[in-house]
Parts: sequence; C-alpha cells; structure tokens
Amino acid sequence: MIVSYYKLVINTAVLTGILFVVGCGQPRLRMTPDEFGPTTPAPEPAVYTLDNLPSDLALTESADSAVVRLVRLPNATVRAIRTKADLPQHSHADHSELLFLLEGQGIVTIGDTRYAAAPGTVLVIPAGYTHSFSVTNGPCTAVSTYIIE
Repeated sequence: MIVSYYKLVINTAVLTGILFVVGCGQPRLRMTPDEFGPTTPAPEPAVYTLDNLPSDLALTESADSAVVRLVRLPNATVRAIRTKADLPQHSHADHSELLFLLEGQGIVTIGDTRYAAAPGTVLVIPAGYTHSFSVTNGPCTAVSTYIIE
C-alpha cells in the first residue's frame, strides 16, 4: 500500500511537471505569463494516467505534436504533451519547467549537457537555461509544468 501511495505521489509529481513542446510544435524562444492563458477556477481533484489523458493528444499525419492544458494556476501551468517531432533549442526567461516523461525516449540537452530520457525521467529546467529535446523512440508523452518565477 505504501508503494502504491508513493507511485501515486510520483505520478502526481509527473503531472505537476513534464515534457516541453511549446505550443503544438511551434518553437518559441520565450513565453510570458499572459501566454499561459486565463487562470481557471480552483481545480477539481483529478488523477490522470496514460490511458485517460485527454483525447486531444492524438497525433495525426499532419500534426507532429499535441498539447493540452490540464490546469492553470496563478503561478503555474500543467500541460500534457505528445510529440513525434524534435524540439529545437530554446529557453524560458520568466519560468522554470518541470518535465516528466511518461512514454517514449529521447535525448535532452540542458545547457551543454546531454541526458538520456526514458519513461519515469523527471527533468528540472531552471528559468533561463537553453534546452532541446530529440525524439529517439516515439512518440513521446509527458507532463510539463511551467512555474512562473
């Protein structure tokens, strides 16, 4: 039971922080707090798994990436992301990003350091750090949390 509790905590942390495809595959160099969208009312409790992520995450022949906002808070946005496309190098001046990879594999570069990313990997990307993601076995699905500094 304790193991299940810790899995739930880790999965919740995953939802509170993952993959970073910015705006449906359109790379951006910077995202301001206003671009996060309006704050939603206090969120209802929710539990997501790979099996019940929003259907909007389906990829098509013409769409290499899909992004669905799960919750928007005053200082954070949690999004589910699915991509089969690489994300070019970029940075976020005004927010840090936590990324939890749920499925797929890739190579993440943060600053000058490369990391292998597989399901269960949590990436912590402080504001201002350049980073990129290359899909090596995809598509990749992740939960990304932007935390406004």
